[in-house]
Amino acid sequence: MKEPIKKKKPGQAGSDDTSEFLRQDRIEIRVNHHEKKRIKQLAMEKEFETVA
Repeated sequence: MKEPIKKKKPGQAGSDDTSEFLRQDRIEIRVNHHEKKRIKQLAMEKEFETVA
């Protein structure tokens, strides 16, 4: 497991992210067509720029 890297300041990536640590880990999941469509719909409703 990687050691956490502390950010210089929260939100430095130009977002509302208030985490004090850099996110270095990635999680991948598999979804079916209907789940993907619903995730995209929710992202649009919440005004996210991407589904990621």
